[in-house]
Amino acid sequence: MSWPRAPLLMVSSSSRTGPAEGLISLARELRAQGLDARFAADTVRPGENLGEHLAHAGVPWETELRLSRKVRLGDVVHDARWLAELARTGRYDVLHAAFAHDHSLALWAARRARRPDLRVVRAAQRRIDVTAGALRQRLWALSRSDGVLVHSAAYRRWREWWRG
Repeated sequence: MSWPRAPLLMVSSSSRTGPAEGLISLARELRAQGLDARFAADTVRPGENLGEHLAHAGVPWETELRLSRKVRLGDVVHDARWLAELARTGRYDVLHAAFAHDHSLALWAARRARRPDLRVVRAAQRRIDVTAGALRQRLWALSRSDGVLVHSAAYRRWREWWRG
C-alpha cells in the first residue's frame, strides 16, 4: 500500500477508554498492515496510564503534542505550530481527529502545510458532531475535511440532511 503510509490518530483526552480505545485499536491494526500509524492524546492532564497502554499495544505516542481540551493559549499555539511543522515536512499524510479540538488543529495545520496529499478526517462520535452548531461552525469545519466517519446510519442521514 503506497497511501496512506503515516496516519496520526488524535484524541484530546487523557483517558484510554471511549474514543481513545477505538483509535488505539485502529492504530494497532494499521501498524499490523505496515503503516506507520501513531497516536496523539492529551499529555497535559493526568490520565489512566495511557503511555503504558500504548506501549502494550505497540503504538507509538506523539508526545510532543499536548492536545489538552483544558484550553490554555500557550498549549494551543504550541500544538498548532508543531502539528503544522509535522504536516509541512510530510511526517504524516492523514490527520485523523476524534474531537472538535483535534479537528480544528488538524484543519489549521493542513492549511498551513499546503500539501495536496495531506488528508484530514473527522470521526463523529456523537450526533451533535454532525449538526450545524453556533454560527454553523461545525458544518464549516466538516465541509473542509476530506472525510467524516460516522458511527451510525442515523448520524449519516442527519449529516446529509444538514448539508442540504
